[in-house]
Amino acid sequence: PDGTILRMNEATDQLFGYTRVPTDLPMSQRIKLHALIKENGQPAATEELPVPRALRGEVVHNETFGAPSPVTGEIRWLSYSSAPVYDSSGQPRGAVLTFRDVTARKRAEEEIERLNQELEHRIKDRTGELEAANKELEAFAYSVSHDLRAPLRHIDGFIGLLEKQARGKLDDKGRHYMDLIAESAK
Repeated sequence: PDGTILRMNEATDQLFGYTRVPTDLPMSQRIKLHALIKENGQPAATEELPVPRALRGEVVHNETFGAPSPVTGEIRWLSYSSAPVYDSSGQPRGAVLTFRDVTARKRAEEEIERLNQELEHRIKDRTGELEAANKELEAFAYSVSHDLRAPLRHIDGFIGLLEKQARGKLDDKGRHYMDLIAESAK
């Protein structure tokens, strides 16, 4: 009930980073689950830990906590499930916990998150570059349009004058060329 582990198997012992593998821990060597951390890196509060939750009668499936090794300090990510153990009067007196090492999955998720953030940053940079290039292109197109407007108006005006004076003197091919020039200038 006080959150200490009385027994653990060899695999669980290794998950928590202990090098000696006891199967029955004497009372003087009990291990407390007080150092678990949540996925956001914050220490888990006592009421969030598996044993206190089981003592409240909760059954938990596949929640993840980080467990710093007491030897190396390396964090192992563990998915745990827990269930209460009841005494003869029906009161929760302890808990059975199972742990699964999900460190590799957690590290892969972190790498994916890092790569996604990097990709989003690149997209943001490229979008900025594309917007700048589009603004330059728009400015260039406006400048070209403005610079060509006056000469094209002159061409259109002169083709109109030429058409009034020479249209009757031109053959079909000449009139066709004048129409093409007028249409293109417009």
